[in-house]
Amino acid sequence: MLEYDYSSAVENGVLRYLEIKYRDHKVALLNSKGSYGKIYKITNTNDQTKIKALKVMRDVDNFDIHHSLEEGTRMLKYSHLNCNIAKVFDVFILYPQEAERIMGLDESGQPPFQHKHLCIEMEYYENGSLDSVFKSNQDPSRDSKPKLTSSILKQILKQITLALKHVQEYDHIIHNDIKPDNILVGNIEQQVDNDQIIDIQVYLSDFGLAITPSESPASNYNLKKPFYPYEEIPSKSADIFALSVSLYDLTTKQLTAQQDRSLRNVQCDDETIRMNYHNAGISDDQLINVLISMMNKDASKRPTCDQILDGIGVTYEKTLFVKRFEAKTNSKKTSWLIYCLIALLFCLAAYFCYPYLEAGLLKQKSKNMDLGKELILNSIESPKEDV
Repeated sequence: MLEYDYSSAVENGVLRYLEIKYRDHKVALLNSKGSYGKIYKITNTNDQTKIKALKVMRDVDNFDIHHSLEEGTRMLKYSHLNCNIAKVFDVFILYPQEAERIMGLDESGQPPFQHKHLCIEMEYYENGSLDSVFKSNQDPSRDSKPKLTSSILKQILKQITLALKHVQEYDHIIHNDIKPDNILVGNIEQQVDNDQIIDIQVYLSDFGLAITPSESPASNYNLKKPFYPYEEIPSKSADIFALSVSLYDLTTKQLTAQQDRSLRNVQCDDETIRMNYHNAGISDDQLINVLISMMNKDASKRPTCDQILDGIGVTYEKTLFVKRFEAKTNSKKTSWLIYCLIALLFCLAAYFCYPYLEAGLLKQKSKNMDLGKELILNSIESPKEDV
């Protein structure tokens, strides 16, 4: 469970505005340390089982709020799909002018808040993120952290790879911010005797820095993202790298011990990585080999999502969304093929019919010339007859 923070660290104007907007709900700030904002827990006062999370991000220099609004809106369509992507219910912007109109000025004569805020309303995941589940220092109420076993590690890798497959192949999105804190944890099944996790559901979240391959990465490139390959521009392959490094850190704590949690400051040759996994209790060498290949320094040699799933022995079952997407894509391909065939037939018809058409035009032209000559001769002879 996550603790709640009602301290003065809350931006009071935003909190008061949210309390007005969600008037039939209890608004509480979660103890979150996000780079750009905070996460609020929104509980329905009439039915306390209805809980949502609201991520509120302030418009700052390194954060393009309108770009993130587009990406958040795009993620709304995943709300009804079972594809291991955190469900988003609504996306909107808080404007200082609107807050001033509703709430007036504060005691100092200023609006309730000075900056625009992007709000993403999403499903509330009680267990928090992978960081909060597998690191005991994140939750003081937990005496010891659960052990990350080969089975659980494979489940997490499978589910997030499926999520990446959706966004990479069907929406052509680069997540650009893969890390344990952005992988949320849903249902957890634990053994009764020792609380060991035997089943877990995880969801990829936080698409605030996501871009498409055609977009310039300049605005996001210089951000400090320790789980990504050093000095490598955002790409689908870089997301694969970051996922593997995130799981490596969760399992071995090799990056957590570093001040900047950067892989480049950790000895990371293949054998060292393998040994660290073994020391952490991960004995599945097939799984380790896949994870190591995902951290290849050569981006072109990293596996794709399909290769990762195949490498860990997972049979990919297409969701209804994927089937519809492929059916729509195939339909478009079929339509284009028909159009091309029709155009080809027209070209062939023109090619073979042109000689006959040309001969007909020449014949008609000859007739027209003969008719013209006859008219001229008649016009010349007519005056003589009148005389």
